[in-house]
Amino acid sequence: RAAIQEAFAAAFGGVEGLQMDLETTEVYAVHGGALEIGNYTMSGADGHIDHGKYMVAWTETDDGWMMARDIWNSSMGGGD
Repeated sequence: RAAIQEAFAAAFGGVEGLQMDLETTEVYAVHGGALEIGNYTMSGADGHIDHGKYMVAWTETDDGWMMARDIWNSSMGGGD
């Protein structure tokens, strides 16, 4: 958890009131785990920052469900 917090702080540390909303749209059982797919919206005190899609692979361990992989991609475009 600390590593995740550090990564978000490094990427968005200057954003006051950072809020991330997740909407799960699909969940699939896969080989001893689960695959979660959905949409995210990120905002700050000044308004909308980003939105896009995400996917998380979960694995069941003796300690409960743990996130094995996580990916998210912006739908805001940009590029060169």
